Amino acid sequence: MKTHFPCLVLALLLAACGNVPPSLPTGTPSVTAGTAPPTKSPSPEASPSPTPSNTPLPPSQTPPPTFTPVDGFTNYQVNVRTGPGTNYDTIGLINHSQVVQLTGRDAGGEWYQILYPEGLNGRAWIVSTYVQTADADSLPVIGLETSSGEAANTARVLQRLNVRAGPGLDYAILGMIEPPATVILTGKNQIGSWLQVAYDPSPTGLGWVAVAYIQVTEMSVLPALDESGTPIPVETGGATAVPLSPTPTLGPALADGDSLEEPGLQVVFSPLAARAFTYNNAVSAPDGDLYDWVAFTPFASQAGKAARLSLSLSCGGSGELQVHLLQNGTDVEGWGSLECGDRDEPLLLAAGAAYQFRLEAAPGAGLRLTPYTLTVRNLP
Repeated sequence: MKTHFPCLVLALLLAACGNVPPSLPTGTPSVTAGTAPPTKSPSPEASPSPTPSNTPLPPSQTPPPTFTPVDGFTNYQVNVRTGPGTNYDTIGLINHSQVVQLTGRDAGGEWYQILYPEGLNGRAWIVSTYVQTADADSLPVIGLETSSGEAANTARVLQRLNVRAGPGLDYAILGMIEPPATVILTGKNQIGSWLQVAYDPSPTGLGWVAVAYIQVTEMSVLPALDESGTPIPVETGGATAVPLSPTPTLGPALADGDSLEEPGLQVVFSPLAARAFTYNNAVSAPDGDLYDWVAFTPFASQAGKAARLSLSLSCGGSGELQVHLLQNGTDVEGWGSLECGDRDEPLLLAAGAAYQFRLEAAPGAGLRLTPYTLTVRNLP
């Protein structure tokens, strides 16, 4: 990709502390990827209380890390949690103006893992919004583990959603998860419309969420569960025949009906909520879904400054993509380009303005099907 000067584009973030300090913006982002059931607004996570009960951080009690920790400095009092999201239990509190040792981050950079004696294996998580560090880019991305120490199958929450006692709207609401939390997947219902997740506040430690509001990488490995959470036996036939390897057939992308007026994803970035998203889809030509639309509104950390974004695009299939940047439906001149394979490309855009990406299959002969993953981060 070439250098970008004007600016742009699932994952998303909510802060992790008590009352939000007055000096910080308090706008709540909107993500119109669907309509989640109405829920009660959660308490904010940042608290400027002058006399908090500060939890000490004796580094001598933590096991030696495999990654050399980097120092961070807390701007405000911050909750310490067992995982990267407000759905995880709070296990402590760190006062403002404290030095913390950072050992990693989540995939979206919204949460930092820190050395913390009271945490599992001497580790815990705090929201990155309230931590200053000069070495954020050097932090490794940390995957979650199950209680047995195995790598967990995880998913990213795309928008505020309810956690229920069973796979359906008729079941009781156990709580709520705010984006862009990461959840551990433990199963799915038989048709894959609801996913069972690890949920600490639940009496059983488990809950159910609608699949429409989370980004899942791999569902096929999840066990199918009935309404009580019991695995459904896999039906097997009598004699087992050796199946023939089918010849794959390339077909066009299914039309999803999105447009400039009704984009497939719409995000309003905010320093206290959504600061990144990743969008997966596919386009094809000359048949199928010709265009995809993604809309977003960036923010700047200081008034009068341009919004800073980082763009990544990976592609598969049989073709390439053409990516156009528009503002209120009009092409943005001189913004640069975004091509398949580009990673962490910088882009500057006007803060508070509405932008759209139009993605389409590049010209060529025959059917061209291009699945893609677009990631946009709004940098501080």
